[in-house]
Amino acid sequence: MKSLTLTNNPLFTIPELSLPDLIHLDLNNARLKSEIIPKSYFNSTKLQSINFDRNKFKQLPDKLIEFSQMKSLSFRHNRISIIDEFSPFAHWLTANRTDLEFYLENNPFDCCRSRWFVHYLHDSKNLVKDSANLTCALPKRYAGRRLIDLHTELMDCSNELFYPLNKLILFLLCLSGMMIFIVLVVVTTLYRRLNIPVQRRRRREYRSLQIDDDRLF
Repeated sequence: MKSLTLTNNPLFTIPELSLPDLIHLDLNNARLKSEIIPKSYFNSTKLQSINFDRNKFKQLPDKLIEFSQMKSLSFRHNRISIIDEFSPFAHWLTANRTDLEFYLENNPFDCCRSRWFVHYLHDSKNLVKDSANLTCALPKRYAGRRLIDLHTELMDCSNELFYPLNKLILFLLCLSGMMIFIVLVVVTTLYRRLNIPVQRRRRREYRSLQIDDDRLF
């Protein structure tokens, strides 16, 4: 079998297959969420094309870098928001995969967190064949803008601090600061409470010495 089509089937995960002669695999609209590709696919040394359109991928599966013979990959209409210098895409560039065709139209790109990818798309020989149709979903100031129309050196991403991940970091920092403040207040209060009896005792001793001294005269 050289071509297998599993379009419009609710698979939810990528099926386990062992088809050494498989060249093209179509998993369009299979409701895929899993980003784990079964090891059996690596036995299909002739596999050159996979269609992952209209699924629920949030990132490019890392295991795809092991398909050294791949010629075409399509992830249109998914949920991919970030492509950066740590993605499989960057690995393919490092490996000089100039023969690979990539399709990514209709993904909700976060353009500030994908600035590496935005910069790459300005290369006239980029591997993304539908690069002219890629648009930003975030941040709001760039929503609807084409990635190829943006210039990373001019982009204003000053509000990145308030992205979901950074919100968590900011919350943890605030929580840590509050905890430190509470500890300092507790320690200061305890110190004062323990120190006041000592001061009172010293005052009493001082007064008793004064009384004794007066009697001597």
